[in-house]
Amino acid sequence: MNIIKTGILGLSAVLCALLVKEQKPQFSLLISLAACILISYNAIFRLKTLSDLFESLMAYTAMKSSYFLILMKIVGISYIADVTSAICKDSGYHAIGSQIEIFAKVAVLTVSAPVMLAVFQTVTEFLA
Repeated sequence: MNIIKTGILGLSAVLCALLVKEQKPQFSLLISLAACILISYNAIFRLKTLSDLFESLMAYTAMKSSYFLILMKIVGISYIADVTSAICKDSGYHAIGSQIEIFAKVAVLTVSAPVMLAVFQTVTEFLA
């Protein structure tokens, strides 16, 4: 599903949810949730394609597979944090959503520490 179809799906879900919200607010939430699930499924499917591409690139380069796994963890942390933070903020819990974003940033820094260490080691070896 390309971005145009995804955009149309999202806008259609919002319009339907707004129309239904007046009569049955619980159905509005279900419409929103269904649209989020469909869009997330398509995003995850695209990540599988990206994963295959990275595996092909690793075969051509001397890149360690551990770096690839770190990159995929960072993408996963970012995606999950963004979705959960947006849900919290949309529900009116902005403070919790902001704390999720802060935790995600710390988690990304923690996960990426081995890569940063490898970069510093490479730079110091190059300068020495």
